[in-house]
Amino acid sequence: MKKLLLVLGVMLIFALSGFAQEPVKGLTGKGIKAGINLANLTGSDIEENKMMLTFGGGAFIEYTFNSQFAIQPEALFMMKGTKAEEGDEKVKLTYIEVPVLLKFKPKMEGNIKPSIFAGPALGLLMSAKADVYDEDEEKIVEDVDIKDDMKSIDFGIAFGAGFMYMMQNGGGITFDARYTMGLGKIYDPEEGDAPNIKNANISFMVGYSF
Repeated sequence: MKKLLLVLGVMLIFALSGFAQEPVKGLTGKGIKAGINLANLTGSDIEENKMMLTFGGGAFIEYTFNSQFAIQPEALFMMKGTKAEEGDEKVKLTYIEVPVLLKFKPKMEGNIKPSIFAGPALGLLMSAKADVYDEDEEKIVEDVDIKDDMKSIDFGIAFGAGFMYMMQNGGGITFDARYTMGLGKIYDPEEGDAPNIKNANISFMVGYSF
């Protein structure tokens, strides 16, 4: 009987220690990330354009509700826009973007922790410039300021997937791929209706969580 009680006591200790190692509720991560964007503009009022390679990066925090669900607000510097299918014309937009992502993290053994996520994204326009041909259609005029013709706020929705590689020091290397779809027209002309043109952005980012 004493041996049985001893075995049960040891099993109880191991069970309680394993439970204590479960992720705690609250702030469970923060970090930085950076990567590339495949930026484009879409809509019925734009054509003969294609994706443009740009940069993005920023910081994030993660608040965990339980072992599988968390919310991740981010503050990102994002370069967006598009370029002409032929020629050197470009539209170059920069935003401070604030996505708020709901994350689902399926339980898996090992150091790799996958996740899928989705949520709204608010973009604050910082600058808007264009490389356009002059009136004679002969020479490109670079960095023409078009910010006054743009809306200062862009609403969108982001969704994607990623994973974290857990390290022995408690930190982790993160990777995520996402598509951010603009929901509103980005132009705001002084006269007439705004053209049906919206942001569309594919991002690949690598980061470090600590």
